[in-house]
Amino acid sequence: MKTLLNSTIISLLTLTLTTATPAQLSQPELPTTPPDTLVKVERRSGNCPQSIGVWTNTRQYEGGGQFTIIPDTLAFAGKAKLVVAKPKLVEYTASLKPAYSSCIARAKNPEINSRFRFANGNVYFQLYLPPDTPANPSGFDTRSIFTARPYIQWSIAD
Repeated sequence: MKTLLNSTIISLLTLTLTTATPAQLSQPELPTTPPDTLVKVERRSGNCPQSIGVWTNTRQYEGGGQFTIIPDTLAFAGKAKLVVAKPKLVEYTASLKPAYSSCIARAKNPEINSRFRFANGNVYFQLYLPPDTPANPSGFDTRSIFTARPYIQWSIAD
């Protein structure tokens, strides 16, 4: 009986792993191309970057889609830290490089409900997911640090 139970558990695990999508099993990779989206920085004072590069990826599937973004914060700041992880909000921060430590600015990308804030020698990056509706629930799949940059992946169902 114990052997049958172990065999069943192993079979279920194997089935789960073999039916999972490649995106669920693969490790993220930093694109070899420049960021595909530039977010304009609205400077208020100090020395600020003119724009922020963001790598984006969308994978549509029947019934929804999966979205991934990696803001290139290393271009003007040090290693990012995840500071807020709520069901519909994620926030990261990183210390600005000395050349940009005086920057006071904002930047936002309304297409993906994200914004950057430069203040107190730091950059703050926030991403909001839309409120759930019965037809369009959403949720974060991954909120982490990848190559010292924020890495966020989320899914939205249709």
